[in-house]
Amino acid sequence: MRDDRATQIKKAKVYAEALVMSALKINGIREALDVRVDLDSALEASMYNAPLIEFLSNQETRNTDVVFKALDGMSKALLDTLKVMIDNKDGYLLIRVVETYNEILEQKLGVVVVDVYTVVKLDDKLREQITQKAERELESKVLLSEHINDTMIGGVILSAKGRIVDMSVYSLLRKAELELTSMHQAM
Repeated sequence: MRDDRATQIKKAKVYAEALVMSALKINGIREALDVRVDLDSALEASMYNAPLIEFLSNQETRNTDVVFKALDGMSKALLDTLKVMIDNKDGYLLIRVVETYNEILEQKLGVVVVDVYTVVKLDDKLREQITQKAERELESKVLLSEHINDTMIGGVILSAKGRIVDMSVYSLLRKAELELTSMHQAM
């Protein structure tokens, strides 16, 4: 039988805190940001990988190879934490750990982490402009977590605290298309 909601939240917080501390100890902020990316990948894998879904939802399953095969290449801190979760039959808490990890990391560092998606690596000038704008908008110190997205045409997408600012070329073209369609229909 699974724990009640309050107990699940408490357990997820303990796992997330341990994961933040482990990541920071291994390689500082860089590792902690890499774990954020790995957590998102693990969560995505847990949605689309049938054996992994079964494993995480069934506390009695003991074939841990399923998990570690699906999550091969992820950070040591994350894999170690997942091993403890699995040993404690808490694999089903993964989504709660993901949600809690980002909050704890931001509290620990005293910043808001802003995910920045671009098609090419940011140069120092653009990085500084994005940092300044994000700090003004969020009224907080920010830490950029940069991601290369080769499916983008160009531009930038920012994501923080559930807010997304899409300044990608695709988005701008789509807005122009909608405006032109609207104008055409009005004629």
